[in-house]
Amino acid sequence: MKKETKLSMDNPVINLRELYNKNRKKTLKRAKEKSTNKKIKDSEIDYSEIPKFSAKDLKNFKRVGRLIVGEPPRRAISVRIEEDILEKLKNKAEKAGVGYQSLINDILKKAI
Repeated sequence: MKKETKLSMDNPVINLRELYNKNRKKTLKRAKEKSTNKKIKDSEIDYSEIPKFSAKDLKNFKRVGRLIVGEPPRRAISVRIEEDILEKLKNKAEKAGVGYQSLINDILKKAI
């Protein structure tokens, strides 16, 4: 039978695996108690706070994120750019309301 070692000023040795497992069990139990990930039906979702958008509003929205199907795919690469140039590109992209990588892509597209 294993004797559990307790941390004290007299005995600073402690079994870290036991401590980890004990804390892990407490954390998992706490997470399970607080969990609100219950499944609900679509009919139970409250949409009342979501504003209604007209066709004109929807037309003015700007797509963000992944490319639209049919556009040529982009490839992730690594490029070394001087720090001051990168800062200027990021500032210019922020003023234009686009991502700096998209700005770099547009600049390269125009240059070629």
